[in-house]
Amino acid sequence: MFSLDLQPVNLVQLLEELVPIWSTPQHAIQVQAPDELIITADRDRIQQVLENLLSNATTYADSDTSVQVVIAQEQRVDAS
Repeated sequence: MFSLDLQPVNLVQLLEELVPIWSTPQHAIQVQAPDELIITADRDRIQQVLENLLSNATTYADSDTSVQVVIAQEQRVDAS
């Protein structure tokens, strides 16, 4: 069974923990983000998503190309 352990997660902090692991001399990872962005998520699952994105970006980017990661919060507008 698939279950989620929802909890507050600082998305920016998690990304900053992962960047040194996935950044390479050929693919430096640059992050543009606020100081923090707290979301409600399953930390392990969101980490898996970020690692997949960073892995794909560094694997398939042209050589000597930096990877840009931008985190921004958007306001949700209710359609009602």
